[in-house]
Amino acid sequence: MMNEISYPLLERMINLAKENYPKAKSFERQIAIAETQLKNSKVAWFDVLNFAYMRNQNLSATNTNAYLLNGYQYGLNLNLGGLLQKGNQVRTSRQHLDIAHLEKKEYDLILENTVKEKYFVYTQRLTNLKIRIKAAQDAENLLQLVTSKFEKGEETFENYNSALSAVNSANQNRIDMEAQLLIAKAELEALIGTKLEELNYWTSDSIKQ
Repeated sequence: MMNEISYPLLERMINLAKENYPKAKSFERQIAIAETQLKNSKVAWFDVLNFAYMRNQNLSATNTNAYLLNGYQYGLNLNLGGLLQKGNQVRTSRQHLDIAHLEKKEYDLILENTVKEKYFVYTQRLTNLKIRIKAAQDAENLLQLVTSKFEKGEETFENYNSALSAVNSANQNRIDMEAQLLIAKAELEALIGTKLEELNYWTSDSIKQ
C-alpha cells in the first residue's frame, strides 16, 4: 500500500479541497465580510465630527472679522460619547476578523485531515482490489488445470468442485472490493471537487497494475 501513496498528489488534493469545497469557500466569505466591517468601522470615525457654518447677515463690511470671514461663521463639534463608541466598534470588528481567520485555519486543518483519511482509504481499497484481482486470476488458472485433469479422469470431482467454488468466491470478493473502491473514489472526489481522472490519477486500467 505504501508504494501506492503519492504525497505530491495528496498535497494537490488538499489544495483543491480548500479551493472547491463549499464550506471552505464560506469561510473565505466570512473573512471578506469581517474585513469590510472593519473598514466601515474605521471610516465611521468621521461620524463623531460635525462641521457646521452659517452666514451672519448683520455683520457690516467695515468689521474686520466680517471682512476676513466674508460674513460666515464656522464650527467643528466633537462627540466624545460617539468617539468612545466608535473605538469599541473598531475593536469589536477587528476581533471578529481575527475570529474569522482562526475559524478558517481550524477548518483547513480538519479538511486537510479528512482529505488524507479519504485518500488513504481509497489507496487501501485500491491495493486490496489488485490483490483480489490477482487471486481471481490464480483461481481461474487453477480451475483450468483441474478441469483439464478432471476431463482426463486424472482429478476427482470433489477437487474440481472445490476449484470451481474458489473461482466463484474470488470473483465475488473482487466485485465487493470494486464497489468499495468506487465508494471511496466518490467520497474523495466530493471533497476535492474534481474527478480523479482529471488529475491523471485514475483510469479503469490503473487497478490492473
